Amino acid sequence: MARSAPKGALQGEERKIYDAVLAAVMAGRLPPGTKLKEAELSELFGLSRNVVRLGLLRLGHDHIVDLTPNRGATVASPSVQDARDVYSAQRVLECGVLPQVAGRITARDLERLRALVEAQREAFDAGDYQEWMRLTSAFHVELVELAGNRVLTQYARELVTRALLISAMYKSPGSLYCATRERLELLDALAEGDVARAVKVLDEFLAFCLDQLDLERSQDQPLDLRRALEVRR
Repeated sequence: MARSAPKGALQGEERKIYDAVLAAVMAGRLPPGTKLKEAELSELFGLSRNVVRLGLLRLGHDHIVDLTPNRGATVASPSVQDARDVYSAQRVLECGVLPQVAGRITARDLERLRALVEAQREAFDAGDYQEWMRLTSAFHVELVELAGNRVLTQYARELVTRALLISAMYKSPGSLYCATRERLELLDALAEGDVARAVKVLDEFLAFCLDQLDLERSQDQPLDLRRALEVRR
């Protein structure tokens, strides 16, 4: 399978594969290491193998699946070191920009970020983990973006996405944590200009996220792929 990711927005049929796999990973229905065979996905969704391949390529680009030549796609299995490295990098980046953010953030910025936190909570409570993931990513990326450094913002996008996926993959099904309180406390500290408190809140929260992971989790039971992907045809 080629490693290059498809360019531009996913089309409807390709998006169907992407969304189904992402939702199943986020909900804990597809454990790390699960094989995703093109032929089986094609049959399950009633789509061509080319469409399935394009969806898998984008999933690979976004670190949701691993693509190996001549072996196909499997749900990504970040190592213990991968998880620690991703969370460590996220802590360094996000906590490191908070002094700049505190000096630039406006009342309108704070209002927008608080609205994102509320939308996250609503999506989480509704069980819409794809939307929760999108909004959570948006919160952390927008926070970094306020520092005014486009390169760091680009790094933040990848780190936040990878950290969320690692969290979903290595927590027990149904044990994801919304963290509304921590994010609001962070915004309160920024609103008061208390950088030290803001850094402490964010650093402790990200450390907590890593500590909650069960990095020994693996697939040891037969998997019903149709049920895991919630395919209804």
